[in-house]
Amino acid sequence: PFLAKTEPSIRAFVQGGGTKLVITGGEPTEAPQKLLGTIRIINKLRTEYPHVRPPILYTNGTGFGRRINFEGKQGTILEHLRSVGLTDISLSVHHHEPERRASVSKNQMGALNVEQVIRTGQDAGLNVRLNCTLIREHIGDMASIKTYIDWAHKQGVRDIYFRDLFKVEHRGALTTPGRAEVLSYTDDNRIDFDKLLQDLRADSDFAEVGQGTRHSGTGSSVSFTHLPTGMMTTFGSLTIAPKEIDEEKCCIYVIDQNGDTRTDYYDSNLNPEEQRARSAKIVAAKEARGRHLGAESNE
Repeated sequence: PFLAKTEPSIRAFVQGGGTKLVITGGEPTEAPQKLLGTIRIINKLRTEYPHVRPPILYTNGTGFGRRINFEGKQGTILEHLRSVGLTDISLSVHHHEPERRASVSKNQMGALNVEQVIRTGQDAGLNVRLNCTLIREHIGDMASIKTYIDWAHKQGVRDIYFRDLFKVEHRGALTTPGRAEVLSYTDDNRIDFDKLLQDLRADSDFAEVGQGTRHSGTGSSVSFTHLPTGMMTTFGSLTIAPKEIDEEKCCIYVIDQNGDTRTDYYDSNLNPEEQRARSAKIVAAKEARGRHLGAESNE
């Protein structure tokens, strides 16, 4: 049922001109059958719509070595990902030191041999990009960013996306995602993103090569080459509700254990059943207009 619902949604997106499809979570490898099926659907549609870029999987890599049966064949999740045509991953590594990484993510991320995960992905023929969240007193100033880049370069990585913690400018029932403690964490630990960009532009180790903007003013990105290593580094921001809104503006297709959909702007006073009902109504309306949008906070 999940894949049967997913295929027409993705088709509507690419028929409307959509080019970029990113699979994220949670951790998508926790639902491998849905994940693998979705990648296969995307790559099949790419044969019909050449403008669509290869899908990108955002993952922490913890499930790559798990063995599963997919379509009658045993293998690791990583082996199956390659068999359905995945070529690009964005690996979430929020610090190069295991202890610091565990404090930001989960304890399993501290215990994970990230260097081995990177090598395994590269050996499998995947393009491995690192995805690092900018957090105060972790990775967020020039010194820590340079150290992270040097570490990544030693692992054979050539591309890093540094993303700012999301910011909610206009707060209300429809624009405050998640739990209050999550929002409080982002407020307390967000770096001064504009100052960081100033520092990068003033540093002779970095050469600016491009800029981009998100849909409807929800953020921007600036790319630099780190000259000592040749590393491509992109720094991106995300603003939720850049202006006051009174209706949902986008939706997310979620690969989770239930295959539910949800909106990213929602009323925290609704119970889960009411929220699912409203989400389903929104998704159906977008599909009927042929404008189902897959909103993703990452570049």
